[in-house]
Amino acid sequence: MKKQSHPNFMKSSNLLFVTVILVLIGVFLGKVVLSADKNSIYIEMMNIILIGGLGLLVRQGYKWVKYLPLTLSILYLIEAAAVVLNSPTIQISQVLFFAQIVLVIWSTVLLFRIPKETANLSIV
Repeated sequence: MKKQSHPNFMKSSNLLFVTVILVLIGVFLGKVVLSADKNSIYIEMMNIILIGGLGLLVRQGYKWVKYLPLTLSILYLIEAAAVVLNSPTIQISQVLFFAQIVLVIWSTVLLFRIPKETANLSIV
C-alpha cells in the first residue's frame, strides 16, 4: 500500500468534507426531518458516514483510494438521472444534490491529475 504525496489528495479530501456539509444542510432543509421517515434518515446517515470515511481515506494518500470517488461519482450520476426524471420542479434539496455531484466529480478529477512538480520528483 504505497502512498502518494501530491497535494491534490488533500484538496480532494477537503472537497469530500464540503460534500458532507452539503448533505447535512440538505438533511435539515429537506423533507427528511419534516417527514421523520426512519428509512430516509438511515440512508442520509449512511451517506454522511460513507462520504466522510471516503474523505478520511483520501486524506491518507493511498494510490488505490482514488477509484472509490470514481465509483461514487458514477453512482451519483445514476441517481441524478432518477432525480431529474421524477421531479418536474427544482427544489433547494435538488440544487444541493447537484452541488454534491459537482464536488464529488471535481474531487475525483483532482485525484487523477498529478501536479507537474510532483511528477518530476517521482521520476528522479
